[in-house]
Amino acid sequence: METPTDLPARPKPAEDSQPAEDQKPAAEQKPPKEKKPKEKNPKEKKPKPEKAESKRAAPASNDPDAMFKVGFLADVYKERPLESTVNKQVVTRFPPEPNGYLHIGHSKAMTVNFEFARYYGGICYLRFDDSNPKGEEERYVESIKDIVSWLGFTPVKITHTSDYFDQLYELAEKLILKDKAYVCHCTDSEIKAQRGADETSDKKGNERFACAHRDRPTSESLAEFRAMRDGKYRAREAALRLKQDLENPNPQMWDLFAYRVVETDDGNFAKHLQTGDKWKIYPTYEYCHCVCDSFENITHSLCTTEFELSRESYDWVVNELDIYKPMQREYGRLNINGTIMSKRKLVELIEGNEPKGCNRGKYVKGWDDPRLFTLVGLRRRGIPPQAILSFVKELGVTKAKTTIDVKRLEQSVRSYLESTVPRLMLVLDPIPVVIENLPDDYVEMIDLPFSKDPSHGVSARGIMHLYASFTTVADTYLVSHCTIYQDRLH
Repeated sequence: METPTDLPARPKPAEDSQPAEDQKPAAEQKPPKEKKPKEKNPKEKKPKPEKAESKRAAPASNDPDAMFKVGFLADVYKERPLESTVNKQVVTRFPPEPNGYLHIGHSKAMTVNFEFARYYGGICYLRFDDSNPKGEEERYVESIKDIVSWLGFTPVKITHTSDYFDQLYELAEKLILKDKAYVCHCTDSEIKAQRGADETSDKKGNERFACAHRDRPTSESLAEFRAMRDGKYRAREAALRLKQDLENPNPQMWDLFAYRVVETDDGNFAKHLQTGDKWKIYPTYEYCHCVCDSFENITHSLCTTEFELSRESYDWVVNELDIYKPMQREYGRLNINGTIMSKRKLVELIEGNEPKGCNRGKYVKGWDDPRLFTLVGLRRRGIPPQAILSFVKELGVTKAKTTIDVKRLEQSVRSYLESTVPRLMLVLDPIPVVIENLPDDYVEMIDLPFSKDPSHGVSARGIMHLYASFTTVADTYLVSHCTIYQDRLH
C-alpha cells in the first residue's frame, strides 16, 4: 500500500491563541486592548544569597546516631544551653515503675534516654518510680536491671523515688504553707463533678467549681496532712491536692493530687519495698516526678506524648517550689500492631486474672513466653539485643506516635542477623559419593563465601559428602545462639 507523500500542512496555532475548537472567526474577535506599560521606579535588585547546604541533610541510613544528629532530638538538645544547667552536661533518666516486666515499647524509652545522654557526652540515671507500693515487686526490679544491662546500657546511678520521700514530704508542707496545696475529703464522684463531669458518668461539659475544702486555712490543711501521715485516714478519706487553676482549659491543671493514702486489697496500709511500713501516704506521679528530676539535676526529661498536657503542671510545681527546673519534652511512643503491651492485659494473659464469671484460664506460661513482646520474651525467642536497638534507631524519633506492623520488626531482625551472624553448614547422615574417573591425586578446594561479608561465609575443606536422601528432621537448628537454616534437597 502506497503512502501519500503530499499531505496538507497542519496550520500552526498562534502562540497566544485559544484551542482551535474555541476560536472565533476573525470578524467576531475583538482587537486586543493595548496595555500601557506602567512606569516603575527602577529599583536595585538585591543579589540573592547563595543557597547554603541543608543543615538537616539526612545522615547515612546505616548511621546508628542519625536520630541524634538531625530531627526532633537534635532540636531538643539545642533548646537548652548546657551553660544554664547545674553540671554543664546533659543529664537524663529512664524511670520505669517496678510493677511489671518491660516490653518492646520500653526499648524506645531506654534508647532515647540512654543514647541521648551518651551522644551528647552526658549521663543517664535508672530511677525506679516506686511511689505506689501497691503492685510493685522485687522480681520486677531485678528484671528491669537485668534487661537494661542486656541491652547494653549502664546507668550512672540506680535510684528510687522512695530515696527522696523525706524531702518530698517537706516540700509538700512548704506548698501548704504557701497556700498552694490543701487537704481534700471529697469522694471520687464529687471530684468528677468539680471538674465538669456528671457524677454518674465521665461525660464532661458542665461548669467547673472549686472543692469545698480549697479555701480552708493553711494551718488546718497542715494539721490534716500530718494526720494523714500518722494514719488517721484510710484510702480515699483524705488527699493532698495542689491549688492550681480550675479556669485553665488544660485538665492537668485542675487541682491534681499530690499525696494519697495507699492500701492493699485487704484494707491494710501498703508496705513499701524500700521503706517498709514507715509511710502511710505516698506522693503521686504528678507531684514527685518533676521534683525528683530536679533533685537529680535532670536537664532533659524525655517522655512520651501522653504526658504532653502534664508539662504545664510539671513546670507549675517546680516554679512554686522555687527549685531547679528541668525541661520536659515529649516524643511519640512505639506501638506494634497485633501485639499486647498493656501491663493489665499481660497480667490477664499470664496470671489468668479474668473478670468475675469468666471461666478462662492462663493463656501463656510466663512473662518470658516467646509469643509475648516483653523484652524477656523476645530474648528467649533468640532476638539479640543489638537487633532491638537497631530496630528502634531505624524508626527514628518524632512527636508522632509510631504504630507499625510486626513484620517490620521481623524484617529488621533478619537484616541485622544477615550482616552479623556467621554461616554454618550442617549435613545430617552424610553419604559419601565416589567419582571413579578422576586421578587418585586430584584435589579441589571449594569456598562458599557470603557475598556481604566473606568472613561470615562457609569454608569447605577435606572430603565432600553429598546428600543421596533426606532424613525427616526439623528445618531449623539452634547452635550457639546462631540460627542455621537447612535447605531441603530433593
